[in-house]
Amino acid sequence: MIGPDANATQDQVAGPAPRRIQIRASPEGRAYTHGPRAPGARRWHRGTVLAVPARSTSIFPDLTPPPGWIGVPLAPQVRLIPPGTTLETARAAIIVSPIAARTPVIPPPAQLIAAAIAAESRHDLDVLAVTGPDVAASDFGLEGIAFHVHARAPHQVADQRRIYVVYSDDKFMYGINYMSSARAYDEHLVAFWKTARSIRPFQGRVVPPSPPPSADVD
Repeated sequence: MIGPDANATQDQVAGPAPRRIQIRASPEGRAYTHGPRAPGARRWHRGTVLAVPARSTSIFPDLTPPPGWIGVPLAPQVRLIPPGTTLETARAAIIVSPIAARTPVIPPPAQLIAAAIAAESRHDLDVLAVTGPDVAASDFGLEGIAFHVHARAPHQVADQRRIYVVYSDDKFMYGINYMSSARAYDEHLVAFWKTARSIRPFQGRVVPPSPPPSADVD
């Protein structure tokens, strides 16, 4: 759910929100984009609510992105990148995950993040240091925890710094990450935390999975 390359489905989340990430660049719903359009991104205009198409089975949290940042769908998540950059040139990104229902089979947030970091370290990341869990502040009453990671990707000289955050309430979990080169980390750190704190509780419900059909017995 919370890793940059995680694969999650949301068959157990339902509610009034459209299946999209609804993000606003200001409390008035004004949106701005600047610079060249990133591949796969939409350009939005002032006075609109931004909608980043996602998979039809995904519902994303309502949040306020940094002004001018562009949302690029990269299934199953959405990456927000700074104005004037592309996925290839951006030195930092905010990664927004689909909302996940809290069910007995889903680990609590701290275990979920730890498992994601461990999975990435086995797959394509050299984890150099991990700190956490720390308390992550929320502007809308959600509980939040964060892990900080110092890492290096294979075949890359520059180190990476990442923050993995999961907010939660009694029904849902909301994952958001910050991924940056070590040199660019401080440049967008405040913008990341402002975006993370802006996540609003989802007014939906958890839909239990349908039982498998029973076989007819003659």
